[in-house]
Amino acid sequence: MSLDDLHERTYQKKSYNCTHFAADVWERLTGQDIKEALTDTLAQYGVRHSAPDAARLRFKRLDAPGEGPSIALFLRPGCEPHMGVFIQDRVWHLHECGVAFERFDVVAMFFKKVRFYLPCAVN
Repeated sequence: MSLDDLHERTYQKKSYNCTHFAADVWERLTGQDIKEALTDTLAQYGVRHSAPDAARLRFKRLDAPGEGPSIALFLRPGCEPHMGVFIQDRVWHLHECGVAFERFDVVAMFFKKVRFYLPCAVN
C-alpha cells in the first residue's frame, strides 16, 4: 500500500491539520475511520478543531507503541498538542512546513511527553 499521494497534503490550521492528516493515514493503513474520535481526543486537551459532540470510537492508551501502527500524541506545556501515526520507529505527521515521515526520536525531542494510543470500537 502506497502513502505517497499523502505527501501532497498541506497544513491549514483549522481545515486540515495534523489531526486530519493522522486520521487519513490511519484510514489508509487500517481501513478504520477515526476522524471524529481524533478531534474529540484533542478537544480533551483544549484544542478545538470543530470537534463533534460524541465520538464513535474511543482510544486505548498504550505504555509503548506496538508492532503495528499507533497514534502518537506529542505534548509540551503552553503549546497545542501535535499528532501523528507511529509506524516502525517513524512518525507520519503534518506540520506547517508540510508532510514528514521522520524518525520518532527526531520528532519527540521537541516535546515533553509522548503518548501512544490505539482506537477501539465502542459496542
